[in-house]
Amino acid sequence: LIRCILKDSKVIILDEPTASLDDISKLQIIEFIKKYSKNKIIIIITHDKSLLKYVNRIIELKDGKIIKNK
Repeated sequence: LIRCILKDSKVIILDEPTASLDDISKLQIIEFIKKYSKNKIIIIITHDKSLLKYVNRIIELKDGKIIKNK
């Protein structure tokens, strides 16, 4: 994760970056991503609905189709 965020990429895709973490570790990961990913596009793929409060756009998929885009 650190290498991915600190690399000079404009777009970063993270698949379940907080899976299997306790709440404290999850918050530390989110804060790290927010701090070091300014001016980057971060795409987070997750089933963890608690992460939704940290994003500015949500695209929900079901059976390969977009069912919510806000």
